[in-house]
Amino acid sequence: MTNNARDRLVNALRDYLAELGVDVESPGVKDTPERWVSALEEYTEGLRVGFDEWKVFDSEESSINTDGGLVIVRDIPFSSICEHHLLPFFGKAHLAYVPGREIVGISKFARLVSWLAARPQVQERLTSQIADHVMEMSDAKGVLVLVEAVHTCMVTRGARSHGSRIVTLSARGVLQGTELGRTALQMLNMERPQYYLQ
Repeated sequence: MTNNARDRLVNALRDYLAELGVDVESPGVKDTPERWVSALEEYTEGLRVGFDEWKVFDSEESSINTDGGLVIVRDIPFSSICEHHLLPFFGKAHLAYVPGREIVGISKFARLVSWLAARPQVQERLTSQIADHVMEMSDAKGVLVLVEAVHTCMVTRGARSHGSRIVTLSARGVLQGTELGRTALQMLNMERPQYYLQ
């Protein structure tokens, strides 16, 4: 973003707050427009930066038999902003995938979730995008993605539905509508052992 564009946004927000009756010269609010623009740049970072290449390992070269095996990655934290109100929603993404010849570097899943979340989003699309990217960027035979999140646009305004969580699910390939897919979903939802929570 250019300095001129940033200045216009800061001034526009300052004017808007003043129209709402906020004292924009008070010590606590004086720098708020600048902070808000910086925060919005961070929230939308995924629109301006690309996603790193997948790090994949050849399972045959690694002497790993991946035939039909499930890989489960749970509790990937993320935060995003709702495109309808520009208010945060946040939660965890969980995924299961069936590798083909390639094994994806595990940290790439967390990076993918963060990258796709760093833009105005809706949870349904975010869930589908994660599944689509895993299928497109690897030779996965199937993927199942479950996302659970709290939406502040639902909690702090309108319905003010405190305690509500939204859960979305997308499946592709051999995990879509199959017994293996149901097993993967059960594993994503199963209660964690006590030692895991400590």
